[in-house]
Amino acid sequence: MSKHLLRLASLLKSARRDERGQLITMAAGAIVVVIGFTALAVDIGFLTYSKREAQNDADAMALAAVRELAPNGTTTEPERQEAAEDVARDWADKNDVAEAEIQDISFNTSCSGSLPQGAKTVTVRLRRTRSTFFARIFGIDSGDVNVCATARVGQAQGGPGLMPFGVLYNDPNVPSPPDPPFCYYNGNDDFWGTECTTKIFNPGNNEVWAPGNVGLMRLDDPAGYSGNWGWDECDTSDNNSGMSEVRDNIENGSECGYAPEDVIRTKPGGSGNPTCDELGELLDGNTQSPSDVFKDSNGDGTYDVVDTDSPRYALVPVLYVPPGATGAADVTIKMFVPVYITGCVEEGPQNAKKANVTLIPMKTDLFVAGIDFVQGGSSDYTDDWPLYTIKLID
Repeated sequence: MSKHLLRLASLLKSARRDERGQLITMAAGAIVVVIGFTALAVDIGFLTYSKREAQNDADAMALAAVRELAPNGTTTEPERQEAAEDVARDWADKNDVAEAEIQDISFNTSCSGSLPQGAKTVTVRLRRTRSTFFARIFGIDSGDVNVCATARVGQAQGGPGLMPFGVLYNDPNVPSPPDPPFCYYNGNDDFWGTECTTKIFNPGNNEVWAPGNVGLMRLDDPAGYSGNWGWDECDTSDNNSGMSEVRDNIENGSECGYAPEDVIRTKPGGSGNPTCDELGELLDGNTQSPSDVFKDSNGDGTYDVVDTDSPRYALVPVLYVPPGATGAADVTIKMFVPVYITGCVEEGPQNAKKANVTLIPMKTDLFVAGIDFVQGGSSDYTDDWPLYTIKLID
Protein backbone atom coordinates (compact mmCIF):
# COMPACT_ATOMS: atom_id res chain seq x y z
CA MET A 1 0.00 0.00 0.00
CA SER A 2 1.35 3.38 -0.91
CA LYS A 3 2.43 5.87 1.68
CA HIS A 4 -0.42 8.18 0.62
CA LEU A 5 -3.09 5.54 1.27
CA LEU A 6 -1.64 4.67 4.68
CA ARG A 7 -1.66 8.34 5.69
CA LEU A 8 -5.33 8.70 4.58
CA ALA A 9 -6.39 5.67 6.60
CA SER A 10 -4.63 7.04 9.67
CA LEU A 11 -6.40 10.39 9.33
CA LEU A 12 -9.83 8.73 9.05
CA LYS A 13 -9.26 6.69 12.24
CA SER A 14 -8.21 9.82 14.11
CA ALA A 15 -11.34 11.68 12.95
CA ARG A 16 -13.62 8.90 14.19
CA ARG A 17 -11.96 8.99 17.62
CA ASP A 18 -12.47 12.78 17.80
CA GLU A 19 -16.18 12.44 16.89
CA ARG A 20 -16.71 9.88 19.65
CA GLY A 21 -15.10 12.24 22.14
CA GLN A 22 -17.28 15.12 20.98
CA LEU A 23 -20.45 13.03 21.29
CA ILE A 24 -19.57 12.04 24.84
CA THR A 25 -18.92 15.67 25.73
CA MET A 26 -22.22 16.77 24.15
CA ALA A 27 -24.16 14.00 25.92
CA ALA A 28 -22.69 15.00 29.26
CA GLY A 29 -23.62 18.62 28.61
CA ALA A 30 -27.18 17.63 27.64
CA ILE A 31 -27.61 15.67 30.87
CA VAL A 32 -26.58 18.74 32.86
CA VAL A 33 -29.12 20.85 30.94
CA VAL A 34 -31.90 18.27 31.54
CA ILE A 35 -31.10 18.14 35.25
CA GLY A 36 -31.13 21.92 35.32
CA PHE A 37 -34.55 22.13 33.70
CA THR A 38 -35.86 19.41 36.03
CA ALA A 39 -34.60 21.36 39.02
CA LEU A 40 -36.18 24.50 37.63
CA ALA A 41 -39.55 22.81 37.01
CA VAL A 42 -39.76 20.98 40.34
CA ASP A 43 -38.54 23.82 42.52
CA ILE A 44 -40.53 26.54 40.74
CA GLY A 45 -43.63 24.37 41.01
CA PHE A 46 -43.03 23.86 44.72
CA LEU A 47 -42.41 27.56 45.33
CA THR A 48 -45.58 28.41 43.36
CA TYR A 49 -47.57 26.02 45.56
CA SER A 50 -45.97 27.54 48.67
CA LYS A 51 -46.86 31.03 47.48
CA ARG A 52 -50.48 30.01 46.98
CA GLU A 53 -50.58 28.60 50.52
CA ALA A 54 -48.99 31.75 51.94
CA GLN A 55 -51.46 33.93 50.01
CA ASN A 56 -54.39 31.97 51.47
CA ASP A 57 -52.97 32.54 54.96
CA ALA A 58 -52.52 36.28 54.35
CA ASP A 59 -56.07 36.55 52.95
CA ALA A 60 -57.54 34.76 55.96
CA MET A 61 -55.57 36.87 58.44
CA ALA A 62 -56.71 40.11 56.79
CA LEU A 63 -60.36 39.04 56.61
CA ALA A 64 -60.37 37.89 60.24
CA ALA A 65 -58.82 41.14 61.43
CA VAL A 66 -60.70 43.70 59.35
CA ARG A 67 -64.01 43.16 61.16
CA GLU A 68 -62.49 44.80 64.22
CA LEU A 69 -62.12 48.10 62.34
CA ALA A 70 -65.86 48.74 61.98
CA PRO A 71 -66.97 51.79 64.01
CA ASN A 72 -69.01 50.73 67.03
CA GLY A 73 -69.55 53.99 68.88
CA THR A 74 -67.59 52.82 71.94
CA THR A 75 -63.92 52.40 70.91
CA THR A 76 -61.42 54.68 69.22
CA GLU A 77 -59.80 53.89 65.88
CA PRO A 78 -56.37 53.11 67.47
CA GLU A 79 -58.10 50.71 69.87
CA ARG A 80 -59.87 48.99 66.99
CA GLN A 81 -56.60 48.72 65.07
CA GLU A 82 -54.88 47.17 68.07
CA ALA A 83 -57.71 44.65 68.38
CA ALA A 84 -57.48 43.88 64.66
CA GLU A 85 -53.75 43.17 64.87
CA ASP A 86 -54.35 40.88 67.85
CA VAL A 87 -56.95 38.95 65.85
CA ALA A 88 -54.60 38.61 62.86
CA ARG A 89 -51.73 37.32 64.98
CA ASP A 90 -54.04 34.99 66.88
CA TRP A 91 -55.25 33.50 63.59
CA ALA A 92 -51.63 33.05 62.49
CA ASP A 93 -50.70 31.30 65.74
CA LYS A 94 -53.63 28.89 65.52
CA ASN A 95 -52.94 28.06 61.87
CA ASP A 96 -49.17 27.45 62.03
CA VAL A 97 -48.06 30.73 60.48
CA ALA A 98 -44.68 31.44 62.07
CA GLU A 99 -44.21 34.79 63.76
CA ALA A 100 -41.04 35.31 61.71
CA GLU A 101 -43.09 35.07 58.50
CA ILE A 102 -45.21 38.10 59.42
CA GLN A 103 -43.41 41.03 57.84
CA ASP A 104 -46.04 43.70 58.48
CA ILE A 105 -49.64 44.31 59.57
CA SER A 106 -50.69 47.83 58.62
CA PHE A 107 -53.90 49.85 58.49
CA ASN A 108 -55.58 52.11 55.96
CA THR A 109 -53.03 51.08 53.33
CA SER A 110 -53.15 48.58 50.47
CA CYS A 111 -50.82 46.19 48.66
CA SER A 112 -51.02 48.24 45.47
CA GLY A 113 -50.72 51.61 47.19
CA SER A 114 -54.07 52.93 45.90
CA LEU A 115 -57.04 53.23 48.21
CA PRO A 116 -60.51 54.85 48.04
CA GLN A 117 -60.94 57.92 50.21
CA GLY A 118 -61.74 57.05 53.81
CA ALA A 119 -61.44 53.28 53.31
CA LYS A 120 -60.72 51.25 56.44
CA THR A 121 -58.34 48.39 55.65
CA VAL A 122 -55.95 45.81 57.06
CA THR A 123 -52.91 44.87 54.96
CA VAL A 124 -50.94 41.73 55.84
CA ARG A 125 -47.52 40.97 54.34
CA LEU A 126 -45.90 37.54 54.73
CA ARG A 127 -42.53 36.16 53.66
CA ARG A 128 -42.15 32.38 53.64
CA THR A 129 -38.82 30.58 53.05
CA ARG A 130 -38.85 27.11 51.49
CA SER A 131 -35.96 24.68 50.94
CA THR A 132 -35.30 23.57 47.37
CA PHE A 133 -34.84 20.04 46.01
CA PHE A 134 -32.82 19.74 42.80
CA ALA A 135 -31.71 23.37 42.71
CA ARG A 136 -29.38 22.81 45.65
CA ILE A 137 -27.14 20.88 43.22
CA PHE A 138 -26.36 24.29 41.77
CA GLY A 139 -25.88 25.91 45.17
CA ILE A 140 -29.46 27.26 45.58
CA ASP A 141 -30.61 25.87 48.92
CA SER A 142 -33.81 27.87 49.45
CA GLY A 143 -36.24 30.37 47.96
CA ASP A 144 -38.46 33.10 49.42
CA VAL A 145 -42.10 33.79 48.54
CA ASN A 146 -43.57 37.20 49.39
CA VAL A 147 -47.33 37.75 49.52
CA CYS A 148 -49.65 40.59 50.46
CA ALA A 149 -53.39 40.80 51.20
CA THR A 150 -55.60 43.84 51.84
CA ALA A 151 -59.10 43.47 53.28
CA ARG A 152 -61.56 46.31 53.65
CA VAL A 153 -64.56 46.84 55.89
CA GLY A 154 -67.19 49.41 55.07
CA GLN A 155 -70.81 50.38 55.00
CA ALA A 156 -72.73 48.20 52.58
CA GLN A 157 -74.39 49.84 49.62
CA GLY A 158 -78.09 49.15 49.88
CA GLY A 159 -79.57 46.70 52.33
CA PRO A 160 -79.91 43.07 51.27
CA GLY A 161 -82.75 41.69 53.37
CA LEU A 162 -83.82 45.15 54.63
CA MET A 163 -87.58 44.97 55.12
CA PRO A 164 -90.03 47.87 54.56
CA PHE A 165 -91.59 47.53 58.01
CA GLY A 166 -90.11 48.63 61.29
CA VAL A 167 -89.84 47.78 64.96
CA LEU A 168 -90.86 50.52 67.38
CA TYR A 169 -88.26 52.17 69.56
CA ASN A 170 -90.73 52.99 72.35
CA ASP A 171 -93.50 50.91 73.90
CA PRO A 172 -96.71 51.53 71.88
CA ASN A 173 -98.86 51.10 75.02
CA VAL A 174 -101.62 49.41 73.05
CA PRO A 175 -104.58 48.60 75.36
CA SER A 176 -105.11 45.10 73.95
CA PRO A 177 -101.70 43.80 72.81
CA PRO A 178 -101.59 40.77 70.53
CA ASP A 179 -99.97 37.42 71.16
CA PRO A 180 -97.01 37.49 70.56
CA PRO A 181 -96.74 41.02 72.04
CA PHE A 182 -95.72 44.06 70.02
CA CYS A 183 -92.02 44.51 69.33
CA TYR A 184 -90.39 47.53 70.91
CA TYR A 185 -86.76 48.14 71.88
CA ASN A 186 -86.36 50.85 74.53
CA GLY A 187 -86.53 49.47 78.08
CA ASN A 188 -87.65 46.02 76.93
CA ASP A 189 -85.68 43.32 78.77
CA ASP A 190 -87.34 40.63 76.66
CA PHE A 191 -86.53 42.18 73.28
CA TRP A 192 -83.72 39.89 72.13
CA GLY A 193 -84.58 36.32 71.24
CA THR A 194 -88.31 36.66 71.95
CA GLU A 195 -90.99 36.34 69.27
CA CYS A 196 -93.00 39.52 68.82
CA THR A 197 -95.41 41.27 66.45
CA THR A 198 -94.25 44.26 64.45
CA LYS A 199 -97.28 45.47 62.44
CA ILE A 200 -99.90 47.59 64.26
CA PHE A 201 -103.42 47.91 62.91
CA ASN A 202 -105.35 51.20 63.02
CA PRO A 203 -103.59 52.85 65.97
CA GLY A 204 -105.38 55.62 67.78
CA ASN A 205 -104.26 59.16 68.51
CA ASN A 206 -102.76 58.20 71.87
CA GLU A 207 -100.58 55.42 70.51
CA VAL A 208 -97.01 55.70 69.28
CA TRP A 209 -97.64 55.15 65.60
CA ALA A 210 -99.00 58.11 63.72
CA PRO A 211 -102.73 57.70 62.99
CA GLY A 212 -103.28 55.96 59.66
CA ASN A 213 -99.98 54.02 59.77
CA VAL A 214 -99.50 50.33 60.40
CA GLY A 215 -95.72 50.11 60.29
CA LEU A 216 -94.74 50.27 56.62
CA MET A 217 -91.73 52.30 55.46
CA ARG A 218 -91.23 53.95 52.08
CA LEU A 219 -87.84 52.41 51.30
CA ASP A 220 -86.47 53.32 47.84
CA ASP A 221 -89.75 55.13 47.25
CA PRO A 222 -89.67 58.56 45.54
CA ALA A 223 -92.26 59.73 48.07
CA GLY A 224 -90.17 58.48 50.98
CA TYR A 225 -87.25 60.88 50.67
CA SER A 226 -87.43 63.63 53.26
CA GLY A 227 -84.08 65.26 52.54
CA ASN A 228 -82.50 63.87 55.69
CA TRP A 229 -80.55 60.86 54.47
CA GLY A 230 -76.84 60.88 55.23
CA TRP A 231 -76.21 59.27 51.85
CA ASP A 232 -77.72 61.40 49.10
CA GLU A 233 -76.55 59.56 45.98
CA CYS A 234 -79.43 57.08 45.72
CA ASP A 235 -81.67 58.12 42.84
CA THR A 236 -85.21 56.81 43.41
CA SER A 237 -86.92 58.94 40.77
CA ASP A 238 -87.49 55.98 38.44
CA ASN A 239 -88.61 53.55 41.15
CA ASN A 240 -92.14 52.36 41.80
CA SER A 241 -94.12 53.91 44.61
CA GLY A 242 -96.69 52.66 47.09
CA MET A 243 -97.32 48.93 47.46
CA SER A 244 -95.37 47.99 44.32
CA GLU A 245 -92.18 49.22 45.98
CA VAL A 246 -93.16 47.57 49.28
CA ARG A 247 -93.50 44.24 47.48
CA ASP A 248 -90.12 44.74 45.82
CA ASN A 249 -88.50 45.58 49.18
CA ILE A 250 -89.88 42.42 50.79
CA GLU A 251 -88.53 40.33 47.92
CA ASN A 252 -85.19 42.06 47.30
CA GLY A 253 -84.34 44.38 50.19
CA SER A 254 -83.42 48.01 49.56
CA GLU A 255 -81.33 49.61 46.85
CA CYS A 256 -80.48 52.69 48.90
CA GLY A 257 -78.22 52.95 51.91
CA TYR A 258 -79.81 53.73 55.26
CA ALA A 259 -78.24 54.36 58.64
CA PRO A 260 -79.09 55.46 62.19
CA GLU A 261 -80.52 58.98 62.44
CA ASP A 262 -81.78 58.89 58.86
CA VAL A 263 -85.33 60.21 58.58
CA ILE A 264 -87.76 58.38 56.32
CA ARG A 265 -91.50 58.58 55.66
CA THR A 266 -94.08 56.01 56.56
CA LYS A 267 -96.50 54.36 54.12
CA PRO A 268 -100.07 54.90 55.42
CA GLY A 269 -102.79 52.31 54.94
CA GLY A 270 -103.61 48.75 55.99
CA SER A 271 -101.82 46.84 53.24
CA GLY A 272 -102.55 43.48 54.85
CA ASN A 273 -102.99 41.45 51.67
CA PRO A 274 -99.85 42.61 49.79
CA THR A 275 -97.63 42.27 52.87
CA CYS A 276 -98.70 38.76 53.81
CA ASP A 277 -98.96 37.61 50.19
CA GLU A 278 -95.38 38.65 49.46
CA LEU A 279 -94.03 37.22 52.72
CA GLY A 280 -95.99 34.03 52.08
CA GLU A 281 -94.31 33.61 48.71
CA LEU A 282 -90.94 34.39 50.27
CA LEU A 283 -91.29 31.80 53.05
CA ASP A 284 -93.17 29.17 51.04
CA GLY A 285 -91.75 25.72 51.75
CA ASN A 286 -88.97 26.96 54.03
CA THR A 287 -88.65 24.95 57.25
CA GLN A 288 -85.48 26.48 58.71
CA SER A 289 -85.35 27.05 62.45
CA PRO A 290 -83.62 30.06 64.06
CA SER A 291 -80.53 27.91 64.71
CA ASP A 292 -80.29 27.21 60.97
CA VAL A 293 -79.96 30.93 60.28
CA PHE A 294 -78.18 32.27 63.38
CA LYS A 295 -75.45 30.63 65.47
CA ASP A 296 -74.05 31.62 68.86
CA SER A 297 -70.46 30.63 68.02
CA ASN A 298 -68.87 31.98 71.21
CA GLY A 299 -71.67 31.16 73.64
CA ASP A 300 -71.97 34.80 74.71
CA GLY A 301 -75.47 35.51 73.40
CA THR A 302 -74.21 37.37 70.33
CA TYR A 303 -75.07 35.52 67.15
CA ASP A 304 -73.43 35.16 63.77
CA VAL A 305 -75.62 35.12 60.66
CA VAL A 306 -74.79 31.76 59.08
CA ASP A 307 -77.32 31.88 56.24
CA THR A 308 -77.88 35.37 54.84
CA ASP A 309 -79.66 33.79 51.85
CA SER A 310 -82.40 32.34 54.03
CA PRO A 311 -85.84 33.88 53.36
CA ARG A 312 -86.31 33.94 57.13
CA TYR A 313 -83.33 36.24 57.63
CA ALA A 314 -84.11 39.96 57.46
CA LEU A 315 -82.91 43.32 58.67
CA VAL A 316 -85.49 45.72 60.10
CA PRO A 317 -85.11 49.32 61.30
CA VAL A 318 -85.91 50.36 64.85
CA LEU A 319 -87.98 53.52 64.46
CA TYR A 320 -88.69 56.53 66.65
CA VAL A 321 -92.03 58.17 65.93
CA PRO A 322 -92.22 61.79 67.15
CA PRO A 323 -95.24 62.81 69.25
CA GLY A 324 -98.10 64.27 67.23
CA ALA A 325 -97.00 62.77 63.91
CA THR A 326 -99.90 62.03 61.56
CA GLY A 327 -100.41 60.48 58.13
CA ALA A 328 -97.25 60.04 56.06
CA ALA A 329 -95.06 60.86 59.03
CA ASP A 330 -91.31 61.40 59.16
CA VAL A 331 -89.80 58.83 61.52
CA THR A 332 -86.17 58.39 62.59
CA ILE A 333 -84.16 55.19 62.21
CA LYS A 334 -82.44 54.58 65.57
CA MET A 335 -80.70 51.30 64.76
CA PHE A 336 -81.09 48.09 62.77
CA VAL A 337 -82.00 44.66 64.08
CA PRO A 338 -81.34 41.32 62.38
CA VAL A 339 -84.41 39.11 62.75
CA TYR A 340 -85.76 35.64 62.10
CA ILE A 341 -89.17 35.99 60.40
CA THR A 342 -91.69 33.52 61.78
CA GLY A 343 -94.71 34.48 59.67
CA CYS A 344 -97.49 36.86 58.71
CA VAL A 345 -101.17 36.55 59.63
CA GLU A 346 -104.05 38.57 58.15
CA GLU A 347 -106.95 39.55 60.37
CA GLY A 348 -109.96 41.81 60.08
CA PRO A 349 -112.61 42.56 57.43
CA GLN A 350 -111.75 42.32 53.75
CA ASN A 351 -111.57 46.07 53.22
CA ALA A 352 -109.41 46.71 56.29
CA LYS A 353 -107.20 43.69 56.88
CA LYS A 354 -104.29 43.91 59.28
CA ALA A 355 -101.05 42.06 58.72
CA ASN A 356 -99.42 40.84 61.90
CA VAL A 357 -95.79 40.10 60.98
CA THR A 358 -94.16 37.99 63.68
CA LEU A 359 -90.40 37.79 64.11
CA ILE A 360 -87.60 37.12 66.57
CA PRO A 361 -84.96 39.88 67.03
CA MET A 362 -81.46 38.37 67.19
CA LYS A 363 -78.53 40.16 68.81
CA THR A 364 -75.60 40.00 66.40
CA ASP A 365 -72.58 41.78 65.01
CA LEU A 366 -73.70 41.97 61.41
CA PHE A 367 -71.28 41.52 58.54
CA VAL A 368 -72.25 40.55 55.02
CA ALA A 369 -69.39 39.64 52.70
CA GLY A 370 -69.32 40.56 49.04
CA ILE A 371 -71.73 43.51 48.95
CA ASP A 372 -70.50 46.68 47.23
CA PHE A 373 -69.26 49.52 49.41
CA VAL A 374 -70.68 52.97 49.81
CA GLN A 375 -67.64 54.87 48.57
CA GLY A 376 -65.73 57.37 50.65
CA GLY A 377 -67.21 60.85 50.52
CA SER A 378 -70.69 59.50 49.77
CA SER A 379 -71.71 59.03 53.37
CA ASP A 380 -71.67 61.05 56.56
CA TYR A 381 -72.06 57.96 58.74
CA THR A 382 -69.16 57.52 61.14
CA ASP A 383 -70.52 55.37 63.98
CA ASP A 384 -72.75 52.32 64.29
CA TRP A 385 -72.94 51.44 60.62
CA PRO A 386 -76.17 49.55 59.99
CA LEU A 387 -74.77 46.92 57.66
CA TYR A 388 -71.13 46.06 57.16
CA THR A 389 -69.46 44.36 54.26
CA ILE A 390 -65.95 42.89 54.18
CA LYS A 391 -64.00 42.18 51.04
CA LEU A 392 -60.48 41.45 49.83
CA ILE A 393 -59.46 44.34 47.59
CA ASP A 394 -55.79 43.40 46.97
